[in-house]
Amino acid sequence: MQPGENESEARRSGRGRQPLISDAECLEIAQAFDGTTACIDALLEAWKACRPSVKRHTIIQAARRGGYKTAKQRKDWTPAEDQFVRDNWHKLSGDEVATALGRSFNSVNLRRKRLGIGRYEGDEFTIRDLEELTRLDHRQWHEFIERGWLRARARARRNGATPFNYVSLGALRSLLESHPEIYDYQTRARLEGPWVVGCFDEVHRLPAALAHRHAFARTQYRIGMSATADMRCDGRGALVSKMTGTLVGEDWTQQMDAGIVKRIPVKVILVEDVEHKHEVVGDLLKKHRSVVVLCEALEDGRELELRYGIPFVYSKTKDKLKVVRASRSMVLSRIGDAGISVPHCEVTVDHSGMFGSTTVRLKVEQDQLVSAVEWLGWRFIGLQGA
Repeated sequence: MQPGENESEARRSGRGRQPLISDAECLEIAQAFDGTTACIDALLEAWKACRPSVKRHTIIQAARRGGYKTAKQRKDWTPAEDQFVRDNWHKLSGDEVATALGRSFNSVNLRRKRLGIGRYEGDEFTIRDLEELTRLDHRQWHEFIERGWLRARARARRNGATPFNYVSLGALRSLLESHPEIYDYQTRARLEGPWVVGCFDEVHRLPAALAHRHAFARTQYRIGMSATADMRCDGRGALVSKMTGTLVGEDWTQQMDAGIVKRIPVKVILVEDVEHKHEVVGDLLKKHRSVVVLCEALEDGRELELRYGIPFVYSKTKDKLKVVRASRSMVLSRIGDAGISVPHCEVTVDHSGMFGSTTVRLKVEQDQLVSAVEWLGWRFIGLQGA
């Protein structure tokens, strides 16, 4: 008895696996089958009525058993088509790539896998990437996109699935510059290390009650920068060197003698009253293209803004950094004490103070001197008087 006869005998006797669709039924399916999705869906619906366990692949296999052969000729992939898939898979949807190449989605998707192109690769960040990098929940990133804070490119997906959002490095940088509050010490405290280098700017603030948490970030190397590294009124200045290492370069005289730090001229102008101060500022604005006035008294700041038409940037100013970047000359309140760079500035004027912390005043004056060495022609002018 031949092997085929044994199989037929097993079927007749009830032994062995029974086919879900008989040979005669396969012939019937093959006659109606044309390989299209619509045809497969129609056959599947018809056969499920009597065979609930029938699947799509069952219909396709039955058509092949019944003698169906596709009329389409196999189209080989060219190097140019492969490169197109590499360049555009993460820019266009799968259907758009398939349409551009004149192929089916399944063909393009299979080719993408054979080329080793992952679903989330590319030069841009996905929301999943941002969540892993920052430990900010993905829902928070979607909220930034909905608010219009973060520019993202939506890549469509098939069958109504939620689109992928891709974020460029430039868009991420713009978000952090315009909304630095979203990535505060509470977020950084959750970062996992170890990192290679930890850089702490304005390190004199590190020993503070909340900011000291930054120091727990695990790093191989760390550096702190400040014009007044160990000057604190609460006695915690000694902790700075414990957190970021031994202080280096605190003797400015040696650095000036060696030519590392340039000697910057400082001029003190004696004035009779506040009105005289305002007039001096007006004279300086006429002589120099860019003047930054440090003014802690809000009344004086508003007066200078109204009188000379230069912006007064203080706590209630909207988009403070944009105003600073867009202005040649400006008046800054205490928000300008640290962390602001004005490369085009020619003269800085210490207009007035609120006679608060000694450390704050020293900090302002030393910061201006430190910044001054970066640009030749700077002048630091203190107005002393009533």
